[in-house]
Amino acid sequence: MRTFSAVYCEWFKLDEKRYLDEVKRSANSHSPFIYPTMELLNENLDNFINHQEETVISFSQLTQYLVMKLAHENELKVLLDGQGADELLVGYDYMTGYYLNQQLRSLNLKSFFEELLTVIKRKNVEGLQLLSYHFSPNFLRKKILYRNKKYLSNRLNNIISQDNFYLSPMYKSKSLTTALIVNVDYKLEKLLR
Repeated sequence: MRTFSAVYCEWFKLDEKRYLDEVKRSANSHSPFIYPTMELLNENLDNFINHQEETVISFSQLTQYLVMKLAHENELKVLLDGQGADELLVGYDYMTGYYLNQQLRSLNLKSFFEELLTVIKRKNVEGLQLLSYHFSPNFLRKKILYRNKKYLSNRLNNIISQDNFYLSPMYKSKSLTTALIVNVDYKLEKLLR
């Protein structure tokens, strides 16, 4: 088995190298890593933009491009990609807000308080923010989720704060399952456009 991954090392708190090393060891696989640096990103930016053909909101797509480039340099043409697991396996912090909401509405109070304590210990602000959204009156909901960003134009801030903002159906979801379905539907629709 051959795997290819991006590794950020110690400077990135969510680095997954220890897990990659474990897979590499247990599967006895050939697993080269790419170490994204600003120099490497700058060096590949023009080619990435040319291939991507649309704007992106983070460096994750550029990092994925570097992983694919690494595989190509190792003479591989087809890969199974690990992107999308966060959407399917509740990998985003805000999703815990849906789970907490679901536990509280079902009166699973023991589970609710255990999970709430974990969320607080982890300082999961997004999860708490989403939970508070569900139990706030309508006039406060916009303020909880759509805080104006000083670095965005007034026009864009107005679009983001409208009720029909693309994530509104997801935020209004009462259960984690519904929120995940709406999230995946939105992302698939965006991909298919």
